[in-house]
Amino acid sequence: MSIHFAAVMPHPAIIIPEIGRSTDAAKARHTTAAADKAARRIVASKPDTIVFITPHNTIYTDYIHISSGENIYGDFDGFGAKHLNYKKAYDNDLIALIEDNARRRRLPAGTRGASKPMLDHGCLVPLYFIDKYLKSFKIVRISISDLPYEKHYELGWCISEAADTLGKRVAIVASGDLSHKLSKDGPYGYAQEGPRFDRHVVRALGIANFEAFFNLDEAMVEAAAECGLRSFIMMAGALAEKRVKPEFLCYEGPFGVGYAVCCYEILGKIERE
Repeated sequence: MSIHFAAVMPHPAIIIPEIGRSTDAAKARHTTAAADKAARRIVASKPDTIVFITPHNTIYTDYIHISSGENIYGDFDGFGAKHLNYKKAYDNDLIALIEDNARRRRLPAGTRGASKPMLDHGCLVPLYFIDKYLKSFKIVRISISDLPYEKHYELGWCISEAADTLGKRVAIVASGDLSHKLSKDGPYGYAQEGPRFDRHVVRALGIANFEAFFNLDEAMVEAAAECGLRSFIMMAGALAEKRVKPEFLCYEGPFGVGYAVCCYEILGKIERE
């Protein structure tokens, strides 16, 4: 079993102590503590490579983009903290095999197109917590797209198959926030679908009932203004046929945006008769 761990992590820069003002950061202290705990769980799985699934890299309507190259750099200069900077090497062996698996399945996914030249905050915020405890690992950075959920789930399969083939210890970080419509006082306003969406997703994450994602009402999802669902679905595809132990760590929405942190320990494969 080459995928040893997975985690859902949010990506608001405000949960980083060096960035969030004391009063604001305190409102999200449970998310900060949970993200730190998830990072320590990831590190304890001893990954060679961490796959980051992010909704804030290059996004195409009909193609799931996988970043490639040698090294990738990113910092929090846009949030007034340029001293928080990271340089990681891409795992090109794993990237190539994921792309080959996608091609074999006739999935519109791969390294064509241009990546953003720096790590996006969908990667950077989880990376901030992980890098405190582990620095020597490679990364894979995969975007989401406007393609149907099923295509994202299938690409998750491709990630799992590639990790199995190479025999590397791989962890997955599904980066994403939940609804952005939780409060009239929030920057995106309020929609009644926002809290309803978050309740459904949090319940599914907490018991690893990933099939529930496919049953969500499309109009509700659209009105909730979420950004993480396809990340979670791609992670779910990578965990298919695996026995997982979920550990739900936190949910809160202090700024009108839902943040969830949940970990998944991989216990083995599901044995079919």
